[in-house]
Formats: sequence, structure tokens, C-alpha cells
Amino acid sequence: MLIVPLKYILVISSVLCAVYTCQLPMEPDAEGHTSFYTAQKVEDLWRVPLLEPFEVISTNNADDWFFIWESPNITASDFVEHEGDFQLTNIQKVGILDSVLVLEIDQHYWPLLGGDFPSVLVIDVKTMQGYFYSKDHHEDALSLKMRELGIEAVEMLNWEALKNTFQESGELPTAWSHVK
Repeated sequence: MLIVPLKYILVISSVLCAVYTCQLPMEPDAEGHTSFYTAQKVEDLWRVPLLEPFEVISTNNADDWFFIWESPNITASDFVEHEGDFQLTNIQKVGILDSVLVLEIDQHYWPLLGGDFPSVLVIDVKTMQGYFYSKDHHEDALSLKMRELGIEAVEMLNWEALKNTFQESGELPTAWSHVK
């Protein structure tokens, strides 16, 4: 019989809660609207909302911020898919236009390409389809996909500035039409 000490159960429970907090429903505000675009913290996680249901979260509100996509549907050349959640760190820029979310990442490891490369994740939120590109290897494919999605240009905002503004004022960029 396996006996698991209580402290291990508590640690495992805390980690699972942190990873799956994005599934918790947001509390409605006084007017009955959900607070997805205004809540700065849910449970023990700090957060910056992007395009519902996507957000970037942190357990320590410092340098460790994560984009987590549960059970993603990602299409990409040279990308090794794995079961489970898709996580990104080192976010540099964020752009949103209509129902398309774009994240630029400083470095992401691409095993089939043999190294870390600046990368871009594009998500069509209407279809929940993601497209992942190495900026050094897939620039033409990225441009083609953006045109296919009807995106001629998207304003890419500095992640740190976006995060700091949201934490200080609770406001997201007014250019993001979904926030109005």
C-alpha cells in the first residue's frame, strides 16, 4: 500500500491549481460582466489577459511569466508536438487584431532545427487553431499565414510595458477592439 505524506499532496495540489487556474470562472463585476479583461489576480496567480480565453500568468509576479495553452491545436513545420499543455516563456511582444493573437518569443527550443530561435505563435481564436514559426526559418510561411488570416499588419506591443501598464492601471491597450 502506497502512503503519500500530506506535504506531497499539498504541493501537488498547489501545482495543479496553479496550472489549471485559467479554467476557473472569472467572477462577474457589479454590472454582471465577467472580469476576464480586468482581473489582475485569480487565486494565487497574477495575470495579464490577452484575448479570451488566453492570458499570461505568473506565480511570483516577477520575471517568470507563462503563456499556457491547454490541449492546443498547433500547426508548424519543424515543430515537435507533445501531449499536454503548450507553454511559452520569454515573451517579447504581443499583438492582437480582431480574433488573431500574435506572440513573439525571444528564444524557443526547436529540436528538429537544432537550437533556440526567436519564434512567433499566431492563434486564430475563432477556430482555436495555432501556427508556430521560427523567425529565422519560417519567415515566408509566417507572412503567408498572416495574409490568409486577413492580417496585413498587427501592432506588436512590448510585453514588459503592456504588463506594467496593466498591473499599474488595470487597463489594456485601447487599440485592442475586444477590450472596448
